[in-house]
Amino acid sequence: MKIILLQDLPNLGKKFEIKEVKGGFARNFLLPKKLALPLNPKTKKWLKKMIKEREEKEREKLKPLENLKKIEIEIKVGPNGEIFEKVTKNKIINLLKQMGLPLQKENILLKKSLDSLGTHKIQIQFGGKVFEIEAIVKPKK
Repeated sequence: MKIILLQDLPNLGKKFEIKEVKGGFARNFLLPKKLALPLNPKTKKWLKKMIKEREEKEREKLKPLENLKKIEIEIKVGPNGEIFEKVTKNKIINLLKQMGLPLQKENILLKKSLDSLGTHKIQIQFGGKVFEIEAIVKPKK
């Protein structure tokens, strides 16, 4: 029986995917628990509409990231220029959240913390795209 998943299910698939499952599994588990819908012309039309709406929402979420070219991060520095803190994923996330971007640590593609002043390239993965921005690390005033 072909079904449309209504949420992500481990070992089965992601939300809005069409899957082939055994009839008993669908009728006795997935459909009663409202985890899936049977695939028919009506639900197929509904699925197309839902996917289109989801894509539009994703595009709206991406707009601020597409316009973001650089961020400035201030860190503690000693009188002789020695660095007292590193720029971690958490620090970057907190700064981006203050800017209104709903990101998680997993979205920041940073191999190691930034531990020097200057300009660094940071990659942010979101909505299936990777954005590259400049992070300008400077001393806190």
